[in-house]
Amino acid sequence: MVIHIQTEVDDKTYRMLKKIALLRGKTLKEIVREAVSKYIEESKKDIEKATKEDSIWKAVGIFEVESDASEKDDWGCVDWQSE
Repeated sequence: MVIHIQTEVDDKTYRMLKKIALLRGKTLKEIVREAVSKYIEESKKDIEKATKEDSIWKAVGIFEVESDASEKDDWGCVDWQSE
């Protein structure tokens, strides 16, 4: 699946991207895709570390539920009234 994104860059950035594309014989689209891929690869370890250190994972396994709790039909909204 391909997702299209759109953004703006300043003139200086655009001109530099165009120069890089011309020097490498590639399209501007290819250069931007390569830059984004490189940025993601460089950020990957930091993102994975931050995700693993997220406090939400400390809650996993703390609570006990019935083995078939997710299959029960009595889940839903609780009726309540303010006092």
